[in-house]
Amino acid sequence: MHAERIAGIVLAAGQSTRFKAGQQKLLFPLLGRSVVGWVVHRCRQAGVDPVVVVVADADGPVVEQVRREMPDTTLRWAVQAVPRGTGDAVLQVRSVLEDYRGPVLIINGDTPAVRPKTIQALREAHRRAGATLTLATGVLADPAAYGRVLRDEQGQVRAVREWKECTPTERAIPEVNLGVYVAEWPLLVEYLERLTPHPDKGEYYLTDVVARMIADGRPVVGYRLEDPSEALGVNTWEELHTVQDVLARQVVREWIRRGVHFLAPDRVWLGADVVLGADVVVYPDVVLEGSTIIGDRTVLYPGVRIRDSRVGSDAVVWDHSVIEGSLIGDRCQVGPMARLRLGTVLEAEARIGNFVEVKNSRIGAGSKALHLTYLGDATVGRNVNIGAGTITCNYDGFQKHPTVIEDDVFIGSDSQLVAPVRVGRGAYVAAGSTITRDVPPDSLAIARARQENKEGWVARRRRRAQGRPTSPGEGNEGS
Repeated sequence: MHAERIAGIVLAAGQSTRFKAGQQKLLFPLLGRSVVGWVVHRCRQAGVDPVVVVVADADGPVVEQVRREMPDTTLRWAVQAVPRGTGDAVLQVRSVLEDYRGPVLIINGDTPAVRPKTIQALREAHRRAGATLTLATGVLADPAAYGRVLRDEQGQVRAVREWKECTPTERAIPEVNLGVYVAEWPLLVEYLERLTPHPDKGEYYLTDVVARMIADGRPVVGYRLEDPSEALGVNTWEELHTVQDVLARQVVREWIRRGVHFLAPDRVWLGADVVLGADVVVYPDVVLEGSTIIGDRTVLYPGVRIRDSRVGSDAVVWDHSVIEGSLIGDRCQVGPMARLRLGTVLEAEARIGNFVEVKNSRIGAGSKALHLTYLGDATVGRNVNIGAGTITCNYDGFQKHPTVIEDDVFIGSDSQLVAPVRVGRGAYVAAGSTITRDVPPDSLAIARARQENKEGWVARRRRRAQGRPTSPGEGNEGS
């Protein structure tokens, strides 16, 4: 595909008057990225440079959000302080692109599902046709209020008519204008400067340029998209959910092309910044959010939710486990029904089992905590066994304290480690112990009451309850 330079204009100065969700539609998060952020991101993926974003306020929320989402992206900004239509919005870019000559992409900031390959294809169609302006068109199942594309008998575009200005016959035309253009700059500016406002709202419409160019003998091309749903805009709450579905399918299909195996592709949620390795297996109802990275050949079972975490290669995350802000090494196993909280690090081949919670702790290579355990603010060495029901008591009501468990330690079931405390290398902690002092290396720590068996006690108690005689002295025996 031709790699000739192309600039971009993202129209993001709209007022969201039809969006009834209580916030600016362009800032609404779709798969973890704002609507307008998606548009800018995909322009950059398509090689569009420079990108100019037209906003209503140079210090407004749209500028702040885009800069937050793409801190390393160089953008230019233009301001349309008074909303006077798309033609006026593009005209505000004159001074920003005063030294630019060549094709420019114009795209609405509420069309986040337009793929980079579509932008590139539109640019290439424009170049091949030698067009002055090329517009993306499509046939939608529900064309709603989209402007209609009017063609002549030879199939050439002769005008684009706003829906409210269409006759009943024109409204029956299935082909619509999708609001994505490539035009020659600065020739486009000359036509924009000649526009007159429409009498109803006093706005200047970019679509009026089409008829003026054709009247002057300039070539205008309508490029019909294979999948027009990717150019759907977000004007209503319902449309936002429709576009989100389109985006979600696009993201999943892209990872399928890269070798990820989804057992139920329509039942997963992948954030915009998630990265999946080769041969990853994703079961249904998995949610991956934020800056999550999953290594090669890792398996994620049903109901897993992972956010802002890195999972190594050949790992397994079993059913219904929740992982947040954690680093999981190669060949680790987590779950089922485990929770790894912020600051958790699992080194290679560590295992965290069912109903285990880990917070701000490092678990060494080959160590395991498989049942009903809480590890908080702990450093666990290599090849440590944490028995079922173990708790690190890290909070004294005022502040958190650390627990250190060195290599090759065995912690018996139902033990409590009252921090700050250290268990030395190779030591054993007997089951049921409450450890309040450091345990030296290779020691056995026992911290529990001594067991006493009173033989025959139950039989004697049963006889007393039934009013039967007992042996002398039995009535004085303590319980």
